[in-house]
Amino acid sequence: MPAPGVQLLATAPGASALVAMPEAAGGGVVVLGGEAAQFVPASVSRGGPVKLDLEEAMVVAGWSVEPEGKLLVSTDRGQLIEVVLQRGDEDEDEDEALGSAGVAMEDGGASSGAAEDARVVRRSPVRGLAVSELGTGCVATSIAPLGDGYYFLGSCFGDSLMVRVTDEVDEESGERLVIEDNYPNLGPI
Repeated sequence: MPAPGVQLLATAPGASALVAMPEAAGGGVVVLGGEAAQFVPASVSRGGPVKLDLEEAMVVAGWSVEPEGKLLVSTDRGQLIEVVLQRGDEDEDEDEALGSAGVAMEDGGASSGAAEDARVVRRSPVRGLAVSELGTGCVATSIAPLGDGYYFLGSCFGDSLMVRVTDEVDEESGERLVIEDNYPNLGPI
């Protein structure tokens, strides 16, 4: 059986970004680019990958990771896309098998008190991925969260922007992205 890294590369042709996720969001890696978005758990014991096929291929230019597992991704076409890790509740049977420290006993629950008799069982809380296009801004090579839904989109290819991501879709543009300020690029290459 090939190593997890080899499996990852084989299942994600065209990937242009590997984004490490914080443990609070489920840990693991989100693979972006090509024609899919994929979540791969930190270890094999936490389950298998979760994959979502995209309608069209994308090349990732930049991204920002939020602690709760939300990614803002800028594509090479200037689209800003939100990728959210969908979390599910753990199975009740699994919760009952776990002790107060999240440890399942190999011998069916009886413990001799030795650490060798127990193994940590933590299933990945990620059950799916949701991808939604927020709108068109700039080809952002860096994205910095500013708080309260505001982000700075830094671009090496044109003007940088300060944007706000809203929950409601604008009726005129059909986007959830509002451009608040434009910072002209004084020396594009």
